[in-house]
Amino acid sequence: MGNVSRVLITGAGGFIGQATVTAAKEAGLGVVASGRAQIDLGARDATAKLQDAMVQCDAVIHLAAAMGGSAAEHDRVTINGTRAVLTAMQGADVRKLVLVSSMSVYRLEALAPGEMLSSASEVDTPETARDTYARAKCEQEALAQKAGIASLTILRTGIVYSDTRLWNAHLGIGVGPVLFSFPKHTALPMCSVTHLAQTIIDEAQHPSGGAHLVVDPELPSRGIVIDQLRQTGWPKLVLPFPWGALRLAASAVSPIDKKLPGLLRSRVLEQRMYPMGRVDAGALTWHPSESQ
Repeated sequence: MGNVSRVLITGAGGFIGQATVTAAKEAGLGVVASGRAQIDLGARDATAKLQDAMVQCDAVIHLAAAMGGSAAEHDRVTINGTRAVLTAMQGADVRKLVLVSSMSVYRLEALAPGEMLSSASEVDTPETARDTYARAKCEQEALAQKAGIASLTILRTGIVYSDTRLWNAHLGIGVGPVLFSFPKHTALPMCSVTHLAQTIIDEAQHPSGGAHLVVDPELPSRGIVIDQLRQTGWPKLVLPFPWGALRLAASAVSPIDKKLPGLLRSRVLEQRMYPMGRVDAGALTWHPSESQ
């Protein structure tokens, strides 16, 4: 299929996107950076604009997705945006795609006791996904897999961090200067943004194909991440969160949980509490002080 010398990157202005653009340029690749300012993936003219931008590109790195908001926003940006990317690739005859997805697509309930989560673990479907974000990512993957792309790699990333961006919803609940922490001993599936960006570029240049879970090989506990976070000045106080009581409450209201906030939905809560030390790790050691 030839060498890769020029790539189009969607979501180039985001946290992961900026690191990926840097990694691509360091690898000597030409970069067409597509962010919201250049192309609105949910707009009617997105396909045409993307196809024009892909001229002379050898591969596409698709990062853009809705991170929050309504189901309609996820449909507009993540799902319809992916359709636009795939259609544009066909029109421009670009045959390599690296799609950055999320480990939220994995069906944790399907794991046997003591079984590690790995790249090969069972994934949800859009109909069974635990929340709106996971549903959109499941559908995004399905669209890419059905598109008949000659070279497709899906990277299901863990919690992406840098030394200046350590906060994530798996740590607990923040209220003012206080963090109500989930159990500190539990490991988290962290993934350095530099590790992820390099993995993305490696896959664009030398695709392995298939779907892969991407996390660091040494997963830090919540306590380690919280200690690192406190060095930034927040939180001022860390208190244990009574998650056992919340778990009982979530179980009690499970018949109507789709109408409730995330932490009152059993599957969302279980995903936050999952013992992430049972994750089959990747290829970069946890070194917050060395990340970008």
